Amino acid sequence: MLHAPATPESASLPALSPSQLSTRLHQALWQLRELGIPYRIHADDLGLSPSISAHILECFDRGALQSASVIVNSPAAEAAVAEALRRPNLRLHLHLNWSEGPPLAPPDHIPLLLDAHGQLCVSFGRLLALMVRHPAAELTRQLVAEARAQRRRFAELTGHPATYLDSHIHVHLLPPAFAAVLALHAEVPLHYVRLPREPWLWLPQRLPDYVSAGPVKHLVLQALIRQQGYANQLARAGIATCDVFVGVLFTGRMDARVITAALPDCFAALGEIEFLFHPGQATPREVEQWAHRPELANYYTHPGRQLEKAALLAV
Repeated sequence: MLHAPATPESASLPALSPSQLSTRLHQALWQLRELGIPYRIHADDLGLSPSISAHILECFDRGALQSASVIVNSPAAEAAVAEALRRPNLRLHLHLNWSEGPPLAPPDHIPLLLDAHGQLCVSFGRLLALMVRHPAAELTRQLVAEARAQRRRFAELTGHPATYLDSHIHVHLLPPAFAAVLALHAEVPLHYVRLPREPWLWLPQRLPDYVSAGPVKHLVLQALIRQQGYANQLARAGIATCDVFVGVLFTGRMDARVITAALPDCFAALGEIEFLFHPGQATPREVEQWAHRPELANYYTHPGRQLEKAALLAV
């Protein structure tokens, strides 16, 4: 196994100015390239709204990311994909979305996935609750129906099948949804499915961030990945994934300090590293589409998304 020179200890980070940290980050990423360790900087939520899509495409245009995931059931998806296709080096993934927006499958085929407004509503917590009350086979059947419709829509928009896949709020890591992903693979083979195998990072200067949903989600996802043996399932199916992932623990608050703290684990990686960002906010006018989901409106307009964009452009 290759080893790179030591990177700065997280305890020393508070003493660094933004320009110093950015310089060290550039040096560390250069070391990854020199060691031949592949890494990819990725953005989720392309197509979610016109402004969020514009932020993502700006980051690509400025050389700050290599790939993006598309939410195809959003009204803004068609225009966003049309713009993305003008950038042939931007790799597009399907961002399976069972969590919000209009369904693409017939509503009467997926009643468990819909709220009283007829909108998709499968959050992580809701799917856990559904798993208690409904047979796994029925849940998977409905999840497959919507995922198949979204995969078809991706092909219509891009002109090629969706073979790189992840999901909104990582719902595909729950067993019925992961089974749905494997069912899609049986229909048209997938090349890549995200497994967010993320190291635990300790940044004392970011202590308030540990009192949030990110660390809880991180621990739950790591437990699911290990206990369900997802990496082995993907390997048996011939589906690639990332070896190291960074982007859940500090979701919505990703910056250069987080990436720098993760670099020791990255230097030990045997495969690809994925750094995930959510750059840019929705506008106040766009928030109307989440009028009945105020928690989503708050998330998509949170100032942390602008900070993530600034951090991404500094990379």
